[in-house]
Amino acid sequence: MNNFGATLLQFVPFLIIIVLANMGEGAPLFRWLTYGASILMNLALILIGGVLAVLALTPAPNLPAGVQVPFQNPGAGAIILAAGLVGFLPLVPAVRRGLARRIPIDPTHTVHTTALVFAIYLVGLTSAQFFVDFRQLVASGVVLTPGAAWAQSLAFILFGVLGVGFGIRRSWSETLGRLGLTRLTGRQVALALGIMLVLQLFDLAVSYAWFAVAPGSFQQLSDITRGLFRRFAGPLGAVTLGLSAGLGEEILFRGAVQPRFGLWLTTLLFALGHAQYAISPALAEVFVIGLILGIVRRRENTSTAILIHATYNALNVLMVPLAPGP
Repeated sequence: MNNFGATLLQFVPFLIIIVLANMGEGAPLFRWLTYGASILMNLALILIGGVLAVLALTPAPNLPAGVQVPFQNPGAGAIILAAGLVGFLPLVPAVRRGLARRIPIDPTHTVHTTALVFAIYLVGLTSAQFFVDFRQLVASGVVLTPGAAWAQSLAFILFGVLGVGFGIRRSWSETLGRLGLTRLTGRQVALALGIMLVLQLFDLAVSYAWFAVAPGSFQQLSDITRGLFRRFAGPLGAVTLGLSAGLGEEILFRGAVQPRFGLWLTTLLFALGHAQYAISPALAEVFVIGLILGIVRRRENTSTAILIHATYNALNVLMVPLAPGP
């Protein structure tokens, strides 16, 4: 199976649950099927996390050359196990009612319940990646491909479109309106390009300051990032990375999630989705950029945020030679 198909297949079970959740808004049978599927997912994470934790504590056998074990720290398994346990909390009505006092969700809404469960999965699975040795993965030849990037982008778009109920609770025009996808005006295009340029300057400032203070950690992360994304070098790769990330991430996070989870929680989830940056100034930078994109979504629309994100990513790839370091 190619990279596109293999990557997209990973999201299919979750997309099915999203569809069931939307159908469950009007039919108790599908509501209970959704909750049942969520329970099974939680149990699966508990099992997988427990197994990974045990394996990490077990002396590893001699593996063939080139074979890598992604999670070699028991902490990763423990976090995945914890995500499975915490994933049961949104299924408790009292918990949802408490959350509804802090974020604009409907505690009786099956889709909102499912979104909370999935948010916990995102936090758990991405946090587990902090235990991954990305240097080892890059050294072994692991690389993000354009096919995988487009597959993830398509999956995120489907999560956004299907999550807000297209074809079940909303028409196409209603779906576009809910996601904040509207035609851009000339003013919004100019605004997007202006913000993008400011963000590029911000990125350069962070990079040079980080390199001046801690050149070793900066260079280490730069090597990892360039290794993982080396298939996107050049203009075509820059456009591919810009469009795939800009469309998918903005439609999901800013378009679908932010109106229900709010600006700050959505931005945190967005930042955690970039675990390859580890705990570093780069991750904090992603949080700040996500916050700005969220404000743009709130004051303008998602389309403007998409243009900012896509052009920022594309230009960022082309500006790699300007980064500090060798």
